[in-house]
Amino acid sequence: MMEKMTVLVVTPEGVFFDGEAFLAEFCGSEGKMGIYPRHSPLLAEVAEGELIIHGDGSGKRALAGPGFARILPDSLTILTGKAEWS
Repeated sequence: MMEKMTVLVVTPEGVFFDGEAFLAEFCGSEGKMGIYPRHSPLLAEVAEGELIIHGDGSGKRALAGPGFARILPDSLTILTGKAEWS
C-alpha cells in the first residue's frame, strides 16, 4: 500500500480540495515541483499553472496559482488566489 499525505488547497472562496494523495505536482517559481509523503519541510511559491493530485490511481487536474505552499512530511497545504478543475 502506498504511503499518502494530506493535501489541502484553499482559495479566498473556501476549501477547493481536501483529501489524500501519494503525489502532488504544481508549478513553483523555479519550475515544476513534485511532492511525495515524507518530504522535508519547505515553504514554496506557487506560480500559476497546472496542479495534479495523484490519490486514487488517476490524477485530478486543476489550474491554480499564484500563491504559496507549506510542505510538511505528512501534508501539503496550498494557499492560492484561484483554483479551478480543468
